[in-house]
Amino acid sequence: MVELRELEHRTLSAVGKLGGASVERLINESGLSHATVMRTAITLQEKGLVKINEHEETVVSLNSEGQLHANKGLPERRLIKALENLGGKAPRKSAFEKTGLEKQFIPISLGWAQKKKWTKLDTKADTLQAVLKPELGNDEKLLQLLKEKERVTVEDLTPELRQAMQVLKGRKLLNVEEKTERTVLLTPAGRETLKKGAREAPEITQLTQGLIVSGKWKKLKLQKYNIEAPVARTWPGKRHPYLQFLEEVRTKLVTLGFREMLGTAVETSFFNFDALYTPQDHPAREASGIYFIKSPKEGSLGAPKKVLAHVRETHENGWKTGSTGWKYEYSLRKPSV
Repeated sequence: MVELRELEHRTLSAVGKLGGASVERLINESGLSHATVMRTAITLQEKGLVKINEHEETVVSLNSEGQLHANKGLPERRLIKALENLGGKAPRKSAFEKTGLEKQFIPISLGWAQKKKWTKLDTKADTLQAVLKPELGNDEKLLQLLKEKERVTVEDLTPELRQAMQVLKGRKLLNVEEKTERTVLLTPAGRETLKKGAREAPEITQLTQGLIVSGKWKKLKLQKYNIEAPVARTWPGKRHPYLQFLEEVRTKLVTLGFREMLGTAVETSFFNFDALYTPQDHPAREASGIYFIKSPKEGSLGAPKKVLAHVRETHENGWKTGSTGWKYEYSLRKPSV
């Protein structure tokens, strides 16, 4: 009769009862943790009693904002419905009030409605007009599918819905998780072991003072540890909160139709400070607060003389901004204190 550890026996019995199963089903059947099931399954595989099959898959589900839009409709859909109820054309303010949209979704609704060419904005009259009555889009179909099923595998989606998934992912409406799906199957040797019956071999994981003093340790078997067995997944780090904020702002601006542009690695103090109305004696412009390059010491401004004059006047007396300015003599050659 084959001797198995308690956890090995429980796992093998669960596999036999289910006729082979995913790790998730084994966890439910055996009552063991994910890490314990995986470690035990690997040990059983080394003994030739089970076989572990693996395949990669991408699982998609709705986040909180995605669930909101799945229930109420995408912002642009709510906007087009409001316009239809208002006769197809209405002042922008009236259309937005009719949508019942939360404040943060109003610019998003207009941006996507224009991107999808559902609406036309007359900036002079400040009116919105429905260009057409759109059918249900693939992004909306995917939202409804996720609302019904909660989770879907990307590999099971049609090409059209996969493309829609990328759109909704870009709009931060989805949770996308890469998963390794594992299935544990009995081998002929494992099936034979269950048929003949396997005996649980009692083992201990900790040698206590009582076991040593009583001498019982001589009759007990210490559990062996497999240092190569998988353990629970840990997340040692994450993106800095400020970088998260910048990414959120960038995504929203791009969604609204703005183009992302890259600047130079090195910028002059004029554009970095003066044009932003930072006083030339501000502590933030100390050498300890910013980086300077050794060569060249001065850069070309590349700004029209009119712009330079306006910046100078703004610093000195406020120009026509309504400010009194910083009340000093502005210098083009004074990058820092």
